Amino acid sequence: MDKNLVMREDKIRIAFDHFRHTEGDCLTLTDFKDIFKGEEKQAKEVFTILDSDGDGKVSFEDFKNAIEQAMDPSDVSAE
Repeated sequence: MDKNLVMREDKIRIAFDHFRHTEGDCLTLTDFKDIFKGEEKQAKEVFTILDSDGDGKVSFEDFKNAIEQAMDPSDVSAE
């Protein structure tokens, strides 16, 4: 396995754990409300984007996929 890939995943895990304020191994809407300091509309918007499978929580895989997609310069989508 590529050492840079492992290091990048470790950094993503650190960020994920930093944002997780509730118990469990997923980010919840409550976590996002904390991140956005009570701005519920913004929290829900970002939460919905990151909850790619629509299960009501943001798993590490959801979070990692979003970060990797954001970091991929070849994935430029026209909106």
